[in-house]
Amino acid sequence: MKLIYLVLPAFILGCTNQGENSGQNLNEEERSILYAIGVEISQQVRVLGLNQDELEAIQAGFADNVLQKELAVDMSVYRSKIQEWGSKRIEAAAARHTQEGEEYVKKLSEDPDIIKTVSGAMVKVTKEGTGEAPTGSSKVKIDYHGTLIDGTVFDSSKDRGEPATFALGGLIKCWGEGIPNIKVGGSATLVCPPNTAYGATGSPPVIPPNATLVFEVDLLEILQE
Repeated sequence: MKLIYLVLPAFILGCTNQGENSGQNLNEEERSILYAIGVEISQQVRVLGLNQDELEAIQAGFADNVLQKELAVDMSVYRSKIQEWGSKRIEAAAARHTQEGEEYVKKLSEDPDIIKTVSGAMVKVTKEGTGEAPTGSSKVKIDYHGTLIDGTVFDSSKDRGEPATFALGGLIKCWGEGIPNIKVGGSATLVCPPNTAYGATGSPPVIPPNATLVFEVDLLEILQE
């Protein structure tokens, strides 16, 4: 996996370091925009599981380079070490997500109301619909909220206030197999082990490798082709 987020991330992380223009002239809106940029870019390095000391080291490198100070390391030496270091951190993160996901699914399996699909996705209907149920090839209009098992939101049509339209046949197995268990007007929780979602590669930068995903789904409509 290419660690492009090890090059891009520091773009804004060093903004807390003081320079000739320390940010005192920023108005509130500019400060909020820059803060939002920091939040967006931080998504690219979350998979690395940085602690406070590691984050401060990235900030220091960013600030020294932008302010054209003498660098503390020889980049011709350390540039080649970034990939190796990052790969090890991603492997460790993948192992952690695998274990946590397996424990989460095992505990959930004890719920008698859980429906398990052919590929191993899990569905719990939270509101019974009164309409028809789609097939695996239907085109549907849904509202959804997607999180990691720790509650981190990675995508949400509900947050955007705009339902989404999808053809189930072109989606991850979890949705293609899980949503047909919901009737129009109904809602369900879909729990997607990595083999039914994005697997060992994840979907950088927002979905880590081997992540188990949780979706709250409202089925609004089955659309006619």
